[in-house]
Amino acid sequence: MGNVELKSTEYRQFIVIVACINAIVSYLFEKVIVENLIIDYWAK
Repeated sequence: MGNVELKSTEYRQFIVIVACINAIVSYLFEKVIVENLIIDYWAK
């Protein structure tokens, strides 16, 4: 991406919030779906 000028402070905050939500959703997906369903399935 390089140096991209972000338009406003609100836009920067929006990007940070979206990134945090993405990180939380990815973590929960990995903990719940991968560990519970896939690992339990292969353990059988």
